[in-house]
Amino acid sequence: MATKQTADAPIRMDADSMTSQQGAATAVLHASPETTTSQQRLGESARNRLPVQILHSVFEGKHWRVLAQTRDGQKVSFLHEEHLPSGGQGELQIPPSEAFLYPFSHERQIINMSRILVISDIHGHVDGARLLLKLAAYEPGKDELILLGDFIDMDPATWGALSFIRSLTEQGAIAIAGNMERMLLREAASRQGGMTAEFTANIDFVSKLPLYYVKSPYLFVHAGLRPGVPLEEQTPDDLTTIRDEFWRGEPFGLPYTIIFGHTPTQRLGAPPGAPWFSPGRLGIDTGAKHGLRLSLLDLTEQTLYSCSTSPATLYLDARKTEVRAHFAKRRRNHDVYENQQP
Repeated sequence: MATKQTADAPIRMDADSMTSQQGAATAVLHASPETTTSQQRLGESARNRLPVQILHSVFEGKHWRVLAQTRDGQKVSFLHEEHLPSGGQGELQIPPSEAFLYPFSHERQIINMSRILVISDIHGHVDGARLLLKLAAYEPGKDELILLGDFIDMDPATWGALSFIRSLTEQGAIAIAGNMERMLLREAASRQGGMTAEFTANIDFVSKLPLYYVKSPYLFVHAGLRPGVPLEEQTPDDLTTIRDEFWRGEPFGLPYTIIFGHTPTQRLGAPPGAPWFSPGRLGIDTGAKHGLRLSLLDLTEQTLYSCSTSPATLYLDARKTEVRAHFAKRRRNHDVYENQQP
């Protein structure tokens, strides 16, 4: 029997229990210094820090996993908790005890590891979303794509966007419902027949969408969470419509960074068309509905892809922007906040 969305209890989905859309969360492929038996420690006796050239780096919540090369050509990989040079490139000095030699196969795992990509508040801009997925070189089945709701708008001309979203989930993407999808469910319930087969299929699809998704270290939701309310007791209305009470409050005591949309980021204080970064929260509705920009955020590579939704430059002015500095600042602010707590 299909699970129906109700106003009484939110549908929950996380990487461990998720089965209805993808079967299992995509595993991040990387080699672990603690478990890889073929690794060899570089000389522990060296007294000076080891200079290495960064080849590739990925942020994994609390530290960086770095693939680098020593001056004599050896490939090394290590975990690094300090800040990397701007853009994650250039030379880095590390203690020799941090570095591990990796076989070529492990190097390929690090370079080709899956990414977490997220888009919110498409509001019918299907061509813009397609463009961003192409710019990000999205690979279904390898990358994990998470879609944060409000795929449509009040205008029925945008409702066909649900067919596009449905096709993405059939390839493994995770979609969660926003307030526009809940509006559509109410609209469909009030109709007396006259619905096409495509519309009926989309309504059935929307009725089964979860209202949040957990993949550590992130929690994905359309609008936000009610402060002081346990996650499992959050209401569908709050998960899909909350605004000021969520983003004006103190950082949440959850072990996740909350990734959300719904409120255009310029209302939160970000520059028009840019994401909003705050300790424990990250807003990515960059105003596609309001003629600003539609954005795709690569959380793994900490890169933002965006395009204009202004009628004058629709889907033009596509950009790729490194946002690692924003992530680093948010982490520093979060650490300061946690250290101030009793």
